[in-house]
Amino acid sequence: TRYGTKKSLIILTSAATAGAAEEFVYIMKRHGRAMIVGEATSGSSHPAKTFRVGETDVFLSIPTVHSDNSAGPAWEGTGVAPHIPVAAEAALGTAKGIFNKHFGGQQ
Repeated sequence: TRYGTKKSLIILTSAATAGAAEEFVYIMKRHGRAMIVGEATSGSSHPAKTFRVGETDVFLSIPTVHSDNSAGPAWEGTGVAPHIPVAAEAALGTAKGIFNKHFGGQQ
């Protein structure tokens, strides 16, 4: 563990954060390993697969897998809420401010 569990970690999110990235954010937040800054994630924990109905031009989009989050609530439809909610465009500046404040007295 080169970086250890004591290092500060901030993850920036937006409504476009989805899929594996969204699950990573959920896991890191749940374990208290990172501070989440930005917008709630997309809320798409159940990716869908598209199926064609017979030989028609009709398609169904049906979730076929789900993330295993038995230890907590699912984020399907709601997303993972950030610790510090700010617009995606402001997330990087906010994170820099947090790090500057955190490391300001260190050399």
